Amino acid sequence: MCKESFWERFGRVILFQNVAKKAVKLVPDWSYRTLFRPLLFRLPARAARSLALGLFGAVGRMPGGAVVIKTLGHQEPSPLLETGWSATPVGLSGIVDPAGVARRGLARLGFGFMEIGPVTALPVESRQPIGLDAAAEQLWFPEPYENEGFNRVMAKLANPGHSLPQYVRVAPMPGLEPERTEPLTLLMMQELIFAGAAGFYVDALPPGWDLESSGRALSGVADWMEQREAELRRPLFLHVAPDIEGNGLSGFCKR
Repeated sequence: MCKESFWERFGRVILFQNVAKKAVKLVPDWSYRTLFRPLLFRLPARAARSLALGLFGAVGRMPGGAVVIKTLGHQEPSPLLETGWSATPVGLSGIVDPAGVARRGLARLGFGFMEIGPVTALPVESRQPIGLDAAAEQLWFPEPYENEGFNRVMAKLANPGHSLPQYVRVAPMPGLEPERTEPLTLLMMQELIFAGAAGFYVDALPPGWDLESSGRALSGVADWMEQREAELRRPLFLHVAPDIEGNGLSGFCKR
């Protein structure tokens, strides 16, 4: 078991899986299942995502768009999902809309917060196709840190077009040594706080890092945040990839 003081330094650790399943049952979406899903699943994953987000973003920005969204899908979360820090603990993952083209519309679907990221200092691009297993409803992303980069995210964070809290997942540049990552991460977080970030996700075990390097980096981030003035202090959460094995997590928590 992890010591309580360890987890307190990174904020509350929230498990979303069971809550998300409950939310799906409580908030059905007839329009997606019957109209849009059959069409989108016939397209390549990137094309389907661009089409869906582009259309949804356009609806969210148009006059009367809120009424259209409410008609096509329920936007009110169940009171059963309320928490002390959010209207619902179910947020929108940053990988759903990495370019932020539809966040204004997606914010009307009953989410409690928006995740932005992963965000790296420089853009990380990938042209490889996104893998799709339609039967299992699973996606595989060829580059886990694909994003527009820090500068583009800063501009969008300051003008979100919605009122939901925004939590930023800061990530190391692929291939950058762990000891060179911490100063860059802290600089990014400082600027993101001033731009309006409500909190941060930090990767528990970035690809290619060992437990010792990850532990040192996370401790440095936690120490830095604890030293901020109260009005500049933000909650920290651990981002745990679904493919991390239990043994890896156990070893990480002991540090």
